[in-house]
Amino acid sequence: MAVSFPNNAKVFLDNNEEGKTPLILKNLTASDHEIKLTKEGFSDKIIKIRTVAGFQLETVVFLGVKGSSEKSNTATPSASLSTGKVEILETPTGFLRVRREASINSEEVGRVNPGQIFDLIKELDDWYQIRLPDGVFGWISSQYAVKK
Repeated sequence: MAVSFPNNAKVFLDNNEEGKTPLILKNLTASDHEIKLTKEGFSDKIIKIRTVAGFQLETVVFLGVKGSSEKSNTATPSASLSTGKVEILETPTGFLRVRREASINSEEVGRVNPGQIFDLIKELDDWYQIRLPDGVFGWISSQYAVKK
């Protein structure tokens, strides 16, 4: 079952349009698949899944507003490392995953909680690079953070 916020997003399974959310996909082969959700005015979201015989997979997808963070700040050699601060917002899971790269498919390097504030290092599309307290750098979705 695929649910999205906002509702009525087009759902593509392995590049074939299947309908709009909410949607139940039946008779999927046990294999790796790609689900893509699109909606006018929102950024496309691609999710890679692996279906297993005898199990049901439910997805809840939050689409980001297109163009919400199109500007990009890049540090120059003479610039300081931090470009400001970001505060973590509430999330559906109660925490936010920090990724090694600016991609939902990238390895998780940590987790942060709503209300925490971190140094903002860089911005890239819909992602913020932050520095964790242990010195590790990682990327978070800008959908769940606000610049300070």
